[in-house]
Amino acid sequence: MSERLTVRLRCGDGRRRWVRPDEVMFVSATHFTSRAGDPELHRHLELINRVRVGDEWYSIDSSRLFGMYENIRSVYETTVYGDAGLCDAMAAHGMTLDMQGRVPELGNASDVFSKRRDAINARMAELVDEWRAAHADGMRRVRDPETGEVVGMVGYGTVAEPDERTLMRLRLQAWADTRQAKGRWNTRVDYGAWNEELRAAGYDIPAMLDGAAAEPRPRAVRFGADAVRRCAVAAVAALREMNSAWSLEQLEVAAYDQVRLTGATGTRDELKALAEGIRDRARELCVMLSEDPRARAGWAKSLTCRAVVECEDELKGRLAARGVEETANPRLDDLAERYTLDAGQREAVETICKGDPLAVVEGAAGAGKTHMLNAVNDYCRENGKRLVIATPTQKAALVAGEEVGTGTGTLMRLLEAYGWRHDETDPEHPWYRVTEGQTDHRGNTYRGVPDEYRLDHDTFLVVDEAGMMDQDQALALLRVADETGARLTLVGDTMQLNAVGRGGVMQLAERYTGNVVAMRDVHRFKDPDYAAYTIRLRERTPANAERLAGELFDRGMVRHWDSDEATVNAIAAAWMEHPDTTISTVTNRQADEVNRAIQRLRLDAGQLGDERCASMIDGQEIHVGDIVMTRRNDNHIGVANRQTFTVLGIDERSGMLVGDGKRTYRLPAEYVAEAVQLGYASTTYGAQGVTSGHAIFYVAEGASGADAYVALTRGKTGNQVFMTAGGDEDARDTLTRIIARDKGDKGLEAAANNLREQIEQMAEPVDAGLNAEELSELHDLDRWLQERKTGLLQGADRRVWASEPLPELHAEIEREQRRAGELSERIRDMRDQYETARRRAEHVADDYRDRLRELSDECGAALDAETARLERDMADDWRDVHRLLERHHEDETERLRLTDRNEPGYRSFVMGRRRLAGEATERANQSLMRYQAARAEFEDRWHIGYGEYRSNHELRIASARAKAEETPAVTDLRDRMRGLEHERERDPEISAPERLRARVQELGNEYEEVLRANADRRSMADIRHAETLDDRARLAALRDMRRPDAIDEYNSVLGRLEDGWHRGFWNELTGFREEHPNWGGWAMPVLRNDQFNYRDEFEPYFKEPEDIRYRDDAVLGTLVETAAYQRLDRDQLRTMTPRQIDQATRKLRESLEVREHDRTAVDQAWQDAPRGRQITNDLAELERALGRRPGWADYTAMLRERETEHLLGYDDSQPSISYDADPFQATPTWSAGAGHGAGYGAGI
Repeated sequence: MSERLTVRLRCGDGRRRWVRPDEVMFVSATHFTSRAGDPELHRHLELINRVRVGDEWYSIDSSRLFGMYENIRSVYETTVYGDAGLCDAMAAHGMTLDMQGRVPELGNASDVFSKRRDAINARMAELVDEWRAAHADGMRRVRDPETGEVVGMVGYGTVAEPDERTLMRLRLQAWADTRQAKGRWNTRVDYGAWNEELRAAGYDIPAMLDGAAAEPRPRAVRFGADAVRRCAVAAVAALREMNSAWSLEQLEVAAYDQVRLTGATGTRDELKALAEGIRDRARELCVMLSEDPRARAGWAKSLTCRAVVECEDELKGRLAARGVEETANPRLDDLAERYTLDAGQREAVETICKGDPLAVVEGAAGAGKTHMLNAVNDYCRENGKRLVIATPTQKAALVAGEEVGTGTGTLMRLLEAYGWRHDETDPEHPWYRVTEGQTDHRGNTYRGVPDEYRLDHDTFLVVDEAGMMDQDQALALLRVADETGARLTLVGDTMQLNAVGRGGVMQLAERYTGNVVAMRDVHRFKDPDYAAYTIRLRERTPANAERLAGELFDRGMVRHWDSDEATVNAIAAAWMEHPDTTISTVTNRQADEVNRAIQRLRLDAGQLGDERCASMIDGQEIHVGDIVMTRRNDNHIGVANRQTFTVLGIDERSGMLVGDGKRTYRLPAEYVAEAVQLGYASTTYGAQGVTSGHAIFYVAEGASGADAYVALTRGKTGNQVFMTAGGDEDARDTLTRIIARDKGDKGLEAAANNLREQIEQMAEPVDAGLNAEELSELHDLDRWLQERKTGLLQGADRRVWASEPLPELHAEIEREQRRAGELSERIRDMRDQYETARRRAEHVADDYRDRLRELSDECGAALDAETARLERDMADDWRDVHRLLERHHEDETERLRLTDRNEPGYRSFVMGRRRLAGEATERANQSLMRYQAARAEFEDRWHIGYGEYRSNHELRIASARAKAEETPAVTDLRDRMRGLEHERERDPEISAPERLRARVQELGNEYEEVLRANADRRSMADIRHAETLDDRARLAALRDMRRPDAIDEYNSVLGRLEDGWHRGFWNELTGFREEHPNWGGWAMPVLRNDQFNYRDEFEPYFKEPEDIRYRDDAVLGTLVETAAYQRLDRDQLRTMTPRQIDQATRKLRESLEVREHDRTAVDQAWQDAPRGRQITNDLAELERALGRRPGWADYTAMLRERETEHLLGYDDSQPSISYDADPFQATPTWSAGAGHGAGYGAGI
């Protein structure tokens, strides 16, 4: 804290600057009990609000102090709740300590120790009895002794009952009477008495501590590089969800939060090392908003990330594109008269109804924005338009739907209807989009846009409460609006509370469109003077904050007490007097205290029923009649987050019946347990959008002007400020600071401007002469500068950079930067065109594909038909040939019969037979010729043998199909298909994406070249500027210019040194060195093959050194001396001079050379070592092999004589140990000392 606290001093010119104090004073006190003597271990840390700067004493900048609260909290909670000793001790007894400090196994045992509450209730009963006794004498008016007001009537023996105001006064007295000073009797630590109280209440603590051991939480030292990277990504993602820019301190808080989320345990140094590792890795993912060295202050919000920059750039581009179109407003006299619109409301209605792509309506609190939207809705119904209202919250959507009566829903529901999803479990890509038919991360399948959410050119899309819309939502909404052509209007108040995440959307929209309307006529308040004051409060600045706070005092609106308890009780009494009061707090803790106080008063007054619900999120009971608030949207029930209801009935099993005066709702028991709490008071975020009769702002440090503006514009009749302060001056100062404070996120550009203002207020470094060492360093840097300059001026077109005036060079840099921006815009537009062309090409290709499929089907059908026909023709031809063959067979048979000499009667008819035989022979020859000709014709026509036709069915079909392919019916279809394919290849719509892709590539190359050249140009400008500086300033400038190159060189050598052959080995080695700082070498254990899973991953079988004596997994170990080196972290490197970094790099190179020598020696010894022999022979051979190597320890004799059998239990039955494992995959072993020596031990 002392290093990070700052004091804001007033300079002579009226400006302020920050300086670091020279002396800070603290007071610390540890208490073990509450004032009632109950166990309550806590520590008070009091900071004296005066610090010394030089010889003077100044007040601390309170905004810086409160900004450090999260740092202190995160470090404290991580260290305490992650203490390894405490967690292990509790786990041994079956207890767990989560990272919120809760012990779930103890249940509600802590409720036993609530003597303070019991004492107040008992004293309250006594005071009520005393009051009744004092007012029981005859019929008379009973007046309050302080105010003189009549509070009751007594007479005829009846007993008067105190009214609500009297009960409140009596409770305040009871609280004061029971408040005890610290003393010996209530500060003693008596564990025996406390355990007796627990046993009397039914809690058996020894039995609860006698459970089975709980699963231990992971140790911080076991987290590897991948786990650190994941945590770093998650830390940056958590920051970018909520902030456009953040500080190094906020990054540190996020890192500690990630440590707690992992559940890591360890010592304070181990947890700190893990958190710093995550912070440093996360810092590499960030970019700086300013190069000024003063921006590196831990509290300066100078960091952002590329995702934030890209989101806001695209947001600006889309808003600018919509804001270009601006037409004249129509005159809607009839509508204005019908709705009695004031000038601002009428202008807003006409601006929205003219239908330009973008409009912004700013309305002060109570200016009638809802009434204005009713008129817009009426216009849409009469003119065929459609009004759709989207709100950031479900509560606002329900209110808008009831009051306007049109299509209304949350902004997230609208985006989900168009496929957008937000996955909180994915830190790198939380926003993504699904297409129809795809399944999202919740397992739901996207079915397309429902009709009620469908937008078009005739849709007026109004975002109500747009000031609470974050940039990610706004960008997704603009993409949807651009796709559908919807007309977008942002309605809200930029001076009220902004988005919970990255905001400033309305401010950006106002910059890019002329359709901006300001509604300044306030209609909500009965007092017109107060209405005018709210306008002044809305236009607050740090300059007028003191006057605005003074006006609150002048109007009698500020009341203060000297303790928080008294303030809370006063707020509760005021609510009892006016139950229509909206109570706004700064924190949830304040709201819980007020809720409890009001509930107690209502219970004492008998206003609440006996039925109650014991389970709720803030640990309090709910009674029938209580005001409750829901804390989660539930569309099935129909309730929204932060809605308030009155409890009408309670049933432990079925849940709770609530109502809001219009309808009733049944809340299931599970929902009540998880998402219902008392709702008499809420934070200002819960109060925004509410209108009531009265309003109270419970002030606390840390509030902003937006909190004050929202809280003090809720009540129509009266608005008051209640606060804890030491007096009027203290209260006035606190209110002044709050009104002047603006803590809402308004985008990256606003963050950069705020950073610039803060830098201007920081103290400049004191100039001094250079010493000899600095002069030597400056000489080296000047030489480096000249080499750098020579390298940048390579090329004829660059030589002019060395001579042209610096303003012209800077102007050229700006021009080239704008050119790069224009190229980036062109690339983005062309990518959009590419996406459009790609989708169009896909549609056209699908059309071609469908047409080709139809032709293909038609061709296939024609081919099948022709094949069948030709098969029939082929069969007919074959049968004709077959008939000819059969005829030939008949003729041949007849010829053979007539020429057969053995036939009886042959000789008797020889003369006639010869004639007949000659005729038969002639017929056989002719039939043979006809058969042969027909067969040749068949085979020539069908390209298939006569015999194959009968025997080969597949060949027959193939032949017919081949002939069918040549038929006109099929060839015509084939030609049509080829023509269609040729047409597809030449279609410009299909080839358009490739042309656009090539053009995008060309533009991308040009863009990269412009960026590279401009970076060199900027470097030259920096060099020339540095040359004009004096020695001190030039040294600082050149150090900043040279440092990145020096760090890169250091990291390069460090990477070579740490990687080795296997990165895993050297990473383990680094961690081992952190645990054993005196260890200066590395070990080569010889391991069995089955300790490796053949994926280069080592699987150790032992965890502790003593475990090795029971195992035979590790046989030998040798310690090789290597040069030790110190690994510098990123923060150290950033604070070092380039010369110091170069010196560290030289040491790394020396270590690398020594390690390379040793590794070569190890490798050679490994190759020389014998293999596959028994251990005794191996020891002897290995001893001889290693003994010839210089610098090696003679360790084998010691292993053989004293350790081998003891550690391994080796005997002849043990298997032979082989030396086949790679030594560089093994983990280092423990050693008693550095340098040479034998060592053994467990793997890391």
